[in-house]
Amino acid sequence: MASNSRFDFFLSRELAKERKRLLLERAELADESFQIAQCPDDTTLRLTHMRKLEEHVESLTLYYERAALLSAES
Repeated sequence: MASNSRFDFFLSRELAKERKRLLLERAELADESFQIAQCPDDTTLRLTHMRKLEEHVESLTLYYERAALLSAES
């Protein structure tokens, strides 16, 4: 049982790191959104931003799936 407890601790620590990374990424995306609002005709910036948003949503989905698994096992 102790090793399972250690694994849960490790996993929750990893989730905390991932959450912090996602929050920083969200701040960067908000910055880019502001830049796009200033230059709405910059197609390259818009496309890059959309790709980053899609990746961010995928990362969030994985994060919440892992968090739900950890929560269900507790």
